Amino acid sequence: MTCSSVRAALVALVMAAVFGVARSARAESTLVVIARPAADRVSDAEVANRVRGELLADGVSVQWLDATPDRDRAATLARAGHAAGAAVAAGLWVVEDGKSVELVLVDEITGRTRVRRLDAESNLAGPAPEVIARRSVDFLRAGLLDFLVESLRSAVSEAGRPPSVARKTEATEEDKRSRWAVEAGVGTLGSFDGVGPAAMPVARVRFAPNSTWQLRLTAAWLGTQPLVQASAGTASVAQGLAFMEGTAHFWSNRVLRPFVSLGAGTYYVGVVGSGVAPDRGERSSAFAFAFDAGLGVASPLGSHFEVLLEAQAVVADPGLAVRFVGVDTARVGRPSVLGTLTLAGWI
Repeated sequence: MTCSSVRAALVALVMAAVFGVARSARAESTLVVIARPAADRVSDAEVANRVRGELLADGVSVQWLDATPDRDRAATLARAGHAAGAAVAAGLWVVEDGKSVELVLVDEITGRTRVRRLDAESNLAGPAPEVIARRSVDFLRAGLLDFLVESLRSAVSEAGRPPSVARKTEATEEDKRSRWAVEAGVGTLGSFDGVGPAAMPVARVRFAPNSTWQLRLTAAWLGTQPLVQASAGTASVAQGLAFMEGTAHFWSNRVLRPFVSLGAGTYYVGVVGSGVAPDRGERSSAFAFAFDAGLGVASPLGSHFEVLLEAQAVVADPGLAVRFVGVDTARVGRPSVLGTLTLAGWI
């Protein structure tokens, strides 16, 4: 079936709804109301009663509605349609001593409103109440049909829009976001073989070519220096890390976004020893190649910031050791574990 055939079929359904389904006493989809004129407005009341009679004779269920000022008619009609559960509400107000009829239409789904006016002098063959009533019914049907077809045309246009439009909009928003981020926080570096945990500042620079893959440079240094003690003396251990890493981020549209990291770089260890007489302490430092693998979770704070919690296993090759009198007393990087809590900002 062609697109024009589909639209023609849908328009036919709307016409059926106006001329056929509207005959249902319940009027589930369309509510028709007539404003009850004030008691002292005899001409308006006569026309309103005749309009109601014409509609009832055609099988249309009609409700009375209290008369309201001009500025409140659309709002009053919208409330009545909402209370009745109708998608579209149509209201008729007889004004100017029965010489004019005002039609108000409200679409509950889209919030659209329309006001049209029928004047006896310009549009009617005669001012008799029965003529006004008959023409008012025709005016109501034509206005309601036109209003529903316009709503349908808008709905068909929205339904026929390619899904890629939404995805393109999302991609455009992603492209507008900065690809660079600066990250800073605190970390704890610990070993399983004789060297206690050390607290140290952590800094990172990140580059994100897309929402999944990122590159980052990590540096952790100038932290606390745990002590290694032995019978021959004591040594303080300073440590530092520098890595080039790649990360993969998942579930970018959720509050908690897990990610994994993998990288390589260098592991620094500096030792300052203090010996027990007759031994004497020495100062030394060493660098070793190292690689790391990590698992973490990120949580966004608005559109420009996020908090990250991560744990990384660090392995040094060759291993680094603290020695007393030629004996390895403690080792680092076999493996060591770096836990970090950082705040990142996109720039």
